[in-house]
Amino acid sequence: MKNTVGLPFEYEGQKYALFMRLDIKLLFSEMHFIIGGFFIFIPAVSIIAMILAAWYLVKPIQRLSKATKLVASENFDAHIDIDRADEIGQLATNFNLMTKELKKQREIRKEFIRNVSHDFQTPLQSISGYASLIQQQNADAARTKHYGEIIERESERLSHLTKQLLLWQSATKLAEQKEKLLLDAIVKQIVSEQQFLLQRKNISVWLDLESLEMYGSEPFIVHAIDNLLSNAVKYSEANTEINVIGKVCDKEIELVIQDEGQGISEEQITRIFEPFYRGDEARSTTGTGLGLVIVKQVVDMHDGTIAVQSEKGVGTKFTLTFPIY
Repeated sequence: MKNTVGLPFEYEGQKYALFMRLDIKLLFSEMHFIIGGFFIFIPAVSIIAMILAAWYLVKPIQRLSKATKLVASENFDAHIDIDRADEIGQLATNFNLMTKELKKQREIRKEFIRNVSHDFQTPLQSISGYASLIQQQNADAARTKHYGEIIERESERLSHLTKQLLLWQSATKLAEQKEKLLLDAIVKQIVSEQQFLLQRKNISVWLDLESLEMYGSEPFIVHAIDNLLSNAVKYSEANTEINVIGKVCDKEIELVIQDEGQGISEEQITRIFEPFYRGDEARSTTGTGLGLVIVKQVVDMHDGTIAVQSEKGVGTKFTLTFPIY
């Protein structure tokens, strides 16, 4: 049905066109048709858009929900592959980081249990074995004394391991009590206490210490420095030197303990702060494998840093820094 008439005309040399609607009722009918279609089209498009948006949002959430159930059952291999830049994408990224860390912690826990079992089982077996030998009627006095010394030594080893474990687990809580310390005086005191071991191996200790004031927990700082110096003596050959340098630079305390000992390989350096790790796979050296772990924990608790430089057959250098408050 035609309801529009067009008429061309000229005015002052310019061409124009005039359009007219002849039937006003038909005009309104066309407008009603357009408006009606508009009101039908918009809701339909909106519903489709809402369905697509809901699917876009719900689908990754369903995948997250399924993955969390796997994690709850200790399956830390769950991984969500969602490539989005919004909050859900960030959530998926954080979830994958969490599962990776949980898997790492599970492996650490398993290794921890293996190492603790080994370190407790070995001395217990020795104690049990030598106690049985003492009970034998044909054991003479000399052998009985020797066996008793071994039992005493293994008992001390167990006691030391237990104390190290308790110290490691309680360090964070106990270190909350901090006070002003003179780190240079602590170092001098520890060196003085180790004179017997130093003289036995004829090791010289050279001190170059400025006045080093800091806030910290004295028992833990003493334990950390004592451990580093004890290791330096333990792994140094006779007739060598240990240098201890302490200075203040850039509002930080820097303490360096350097020996001329056996040195540590590059592979071992990456693992020396792992619980129960020892450089010798046979675990023949005395120790618990927790000493440097506690040292690092103490340094971290005091907002400090610890760095290691070493070369096999040349020596090892530990550098500690602590902030000055």
